[in-house]
Amino acid sequence: MLRILTVVSMMIGAVYASDTALEEFVSTFDDLYRSSSSRGRMRMEITTPHWEREMEMLSWTHGQEKMLIKVISPRRERNMGTLKVGTELWNYMPRTERITKIPPSMMMSDWMGSDFTNDDLTGAYTLKDDYEVSLVQEDSEYRYFSAVPQKDRAIIWGELRIQVRREDNLPVKQEFYDEHGELVRIMNFKNIQTFGDRTIPATLELVPQDEENRKTVLHYLDLEFDVTLSQDRFSTAALREPVREE
Repeated sequence: MLRILTVVSMMIGAVYASDTALEEFVSTFDDLYRSSSSRGRMRMEITTPHWEREMEMLSWTHGQEKMLIKVISPRRERNMGTLKVGTELWNYMPRTERITKIPPSMMMSDWMGSDFTNDDLTGAYTLKDDYEVSLVQEDSEYRYFSAVPQKDRAIIWGELRIQVRREDNLPVKQEFYDEHGELVRIMNFKNIQTFGDRTIPATLELVPQDEENRKTVLHYLDLEFDVTLSQDRFSTAALREPVREE
C-alpha cells in the first residue's frame, strides 16, 4: 500500500510540475516584449537570394493597442513609418506624402519588404487567450511546447511549436505550421541582453522555409520599458512628422 501511495504521489507531483511549467511559460512568453509602454531603437537586416537591405528604426508602443515605427536610415527611406491602433495599420510614404490604410486583404503581405507581415505587427493574439497550449517534451536544458489556435479564433497558423530554456523560460526557437501541418517559417531567438530590469533575446531571426538563402534579422539596439509617452504620439499626424531621434 505504501508503494502505491508513493507512486500516486509522484504522479500528482509530476502533473503539478507540468502545469506550473506551462503557466510560467505562457506568462513569460506573452509578456516578453510587452509593457505598459516602450521606446526602442532597432536595426533590421533583410537578406534574399538577389539583394540585401538594412534599415534602422525607432519605435514607440502603448500596451498592445498602439505602436508607431519610423525609419531613420537609410536616408532615402527616412521618415517612412507604420502606425498601429488596435488591429488597424497605416503606412506613410514621405516621397508621396501619402498615408495608406492597410486593408484586411493585405494583412499577410510583407512589411517593408521583410519576412515579417503586416499581421505580425498587429500582435492581436496571445497564447493565454487564443491558443490551447501543451507541454510536449522536456530535457535537462529545454522545454518544448505546442500551441494550437482555439477553434473560434481567426488565426492563420495551424500550430506553433516553441522551444524555451528551462532556467528562465526564454524562447530559443518558434516554428510556425500551416493548417496542413507544413512548416512555413522559423523564428530563432538569440543574443540575450538586459534592458533596464528586463532580460530578453535582443535578436530575432525569421527564416521562411519556402525559399533558400532568405531571412530577416531584427536587432533591438536599445529598449526602454514603462516610459511616459503622449497619446498624441499614436496619431496619423505623428505618422507624418519628420522623425526626431530621442
